[in-house]
Amino acid sequence: MLDYINIINQRVSYHAHELTAPAPSPDDLMTILSTVTSAPDHGHLCPWHILIITPERMDNFCDQMLQHWQAHHPEEGKTGHAKRLLNYIRQAPMMILVSAKVTPNHPVCESDQVFAAAAACQNILLASHQLGYGAIWYSTDVVQDAKLKSLFGLTAADQPVGFIMLGSIVKTKQIKRPEVASFCHYW
Repeated sequence: MLDYINIINQRVSYHAHELTAPAPSPDDLMTILSTVTSAPDHGHLCPWHILIITPERMDNFCDQMLQHWQAHHPEEGKTGHAKRLLNYIRQAPMMILVSAKVTPNHPVCESDQVFAAAAACQNILLASHQLGYGAIWYSTDVVQDAKLKSLFGLTAADQPVGFIMLGSIVKTKQIKRPEVASFCHYW
């Protein structure tokens, strides 16, 4: 059991520029993604939508997203932000977009369904670390647009929760973590 806790405590996020090819092999990728179904899932809804952008498709993916932003958000601030982000993303060997396939008007509230997808992201990060790959979970603010969601096979009700970049680690690192006691309060 202590080994598992050590694995969790040793996990580090690696930014796109700290990753290189090769991306996870198809077998390693399926091993990593198999952990998604172990995420907490109140109501057993399986609310996960996993979009895999393979190394061969990264440039095309980024180009399509940029074209969308330029066409639908001509204001420089948003387009400039998207362009910078996509140029950064383009450096990653592989990317996964994890979204919650939200079932509206269900007894399991929508936030619990989104939390299940968020927990799946954490499982992907831990499994990637265990297999020796680097990964990072990025925000999905650029894909909140309904028209862009449809490009990913999502409906307006679906909620993207994380872009996860994956690849081989350029240089391993460790980080100093804060003491957990400072976050703990007793009632």
